Amino acid sequence: MRLKLFITNDAYLPGFRFGGPVRSLANLVDWLGATYEIYIFTKDRDLGDSRGYPEIPANQWLQRENVRVFYASPEQHTAQRAGIELASIQPDVVYLNGLWEGMTRGLLKSRLPSARYVIAPRGALGAGALAIKPWKKKLGLLLMRGSLKNLVWHATADSEVTEVRQVIGPDETVYLASNLLERRVANAVELLPAERAAGPIRFVSFSRLSRKKNFDYLLRCLQAVRGPFSLDIIGPEEDPVYTEELNDLAGQLATDQVVRFLGGKSPAELQALLPSYDFFALPTQHENFGHVFVEAWAAGLPVIISDQTPWRDLESKGIGWDIALSDTQRWRNVLEHCIQISSEEIHKMKLNAAQFASALALNQPIDSYQRIFEG
Repeated sequence: MRLKLFITNDAYLPGFRFGGPVRSLANLVDWLGATYEIYIFTKDRDLGDSRGYPEIPANQWLQRENVRVFYASPEQHTAQRAGIELASIQPDVVYLNGLWEGMTRGLLKSRLPSARYVIAPRGALGAGALAIKPWKKKLGLLLMRGSLKNLVWHATADSEVTEVRQVIGPDETVYLASNLLERRVANAVELLPAERAAGPIRFVSFSRLSRKKNFDYLLRCLQAVRGPFSLDIIGPEEDPVYTEELNDLAGQLATDQVVRFLGGKSPAELQALLPSYDFFALPTQHENFGHVFVEAWAAGLPVIISDQTPWRDLESKGIGWDIALSDTQRWRNVLEHCIQISSEEIHKMKLNAAQFASALALNQPIDSYQRIFEG
């Protein structure tokens, strides 16, 4: 018999506004759905939606390709309801995505004695993430201390292994397995545009519009940059106050420096848009993986990112730059360099980026996931 996996996550397909965790889970189902019997307990709507997904019945198990999904309405998306489903299914593995979610906290309080409990913190233990509302999170970790014992931790980067051991404890069971990627990424080089369209350099930045992603830092750096460019910021709004702040900063740029806010885009829309840009930029405060970076490389975009991610030494690989957030002048210099860069150098970096993404996709850590779930 196949092992049964019961997975919790705030969103699943067709949702996309929750970002990387949805993509990670969809890819896991794609690669491992034939190996395991997978059940996903999730919300019946995407981030910011007041209604459930149209034509998808809520509060019942639905069979999808290689997976069964329970789209819970708001009143049913509770640890109590998930516990009822757990008791009925009797899974071998309970895989919890996210550390601070109420679902995670609730299910850890009353565990099935026979199940293996795996938790993916999804960057929640990084220094940048813990620095946001730090006292609340310190108290939360203290209150959860008993629930976090005897778990299996899924880290997606060496840095996250270190974070778990530093914050939770040195003796924790931690498995390393990077996020699985879409199969199409393996063909990234073949999908590159034949040539770049004329005009000023085109930057793109896509992610949820939250302070953790540091869009305001990017706009402040661009204020000190000379030369024409365009920047499209793509992503769903999270905080209206922060969005207004970003609009104010964008309005302070020179007249030949154009910033547009395009809102959220579906994965298909994003894949169609990305090849038209030249560089991806995101000075995030912390990422445990960063599907957005892989999406950018797969579209042939060199990236300009902070040093708070697992992706390092990008300049030596010819696929971008990872820059300390404390080095504002370096950020400005690199952004200005990109504005003045030659077409030949852009083409070379685009090819490097696509080749890098393709190599990642051709080396999926399937065995690592089997160790996580099977021990």
